[in-house]
Amino acid sequence: MKLVGLICDLKFTRHPIQLSYYHSITSLYQNVKDVKNVKDLDDIELLFIGDEHFGPNNIIWKNINFINKCNELNIKVIVFNNERIMDSFFPWNVQNQEYVNKFNNLYQYVSDIDDVIKLNKKFNRMPPSKFLKNVIGDIEVSNKLNKAVFIGNTSGNSYAERRKILQDINQIIEVDIIKTDNNRNWENYVKKMAEYRFVISPLGNAHFFPMRFYEILLARSIPIQQIKSNTLDYYDIESKFDDCIFFENIEELKDKIDNFKLNYSHNMLWQEDNIENLLTGDNLLL
Repeated sequence: MKLVGLICDLKFTRHPIQLSYYHSITSLYQNVKDVKNVKDLDDIELLFIGDEHFGPNNIIWKNINFINKCNELNIKVIVFNNERIMDSFFPWNVQNQEYVNKFNNLYQYVSDIDDVIKLNKKFNRMPPSKFLKNVIGDIEVSNKLNKAVFIGNTSGNSYAERRKILQDINQIIEVDIIKTDNNRNWENYVKKMAEYRFVISPLGNAHFFPMRFYEILLARSIPIQQIKSNTLDYYDIESKFDDCIFFENIEELKDKIDNFKLNYSHNMLWQEDNIENLLTGDNLLL
């Protein structure tokens, strides 16, 4: 019997994208095999890569012998992308894509909206798994601080635009900025979000809703999510959520915040549903 293979590093805990891919794939298929090297490919029919840019995953698949073996066995390779590829702040992302394109039987779902257009790929979201639904325990929604917070990195040239957005928003609503590093504890991070009524989610160096957007909803807080003119065309489900504030220009934010009535969020989207929709559309469910 052919197996489903998965490249997904569960040791990574700063954010739950790897864990979310693991639980989503194992909920959809039986006999999911952990793929660590080319020797694990012999009995594989479908191979999933949970984020092809992630270092430990990259080491496994970005090997010409590994790629050639997948092609020799005609393995369907399904890639879930979580970074901007083209015109990225990180120029090596384009080189990474050149290796991805060497797979003959490739299904790649990309997260960046501009990449979707330029590469003619289908669109991927980054919500958490249902497995994480109760991981942070009960949230006391009635005691949220009536101000905004941003939790994340603001240092360095790559975050210059983020710093400017945060400064501008601070003129409209009081913003606490909590700086974190790569060693943050994810559960504590979401619990800290849950203390605030509003959490700011800038676009940053890419054109997609970051995982932060869905983590804010998981924390039952209100996302203040930056968008571009066509962002919500792709986030058609989220665009209908009544518990989010979307803004393209700073000038529109004051009225949106002043007139916002909800004290906490109630909508959510899960990775299992996102992946099932993608795979169903491409007839990849066995």
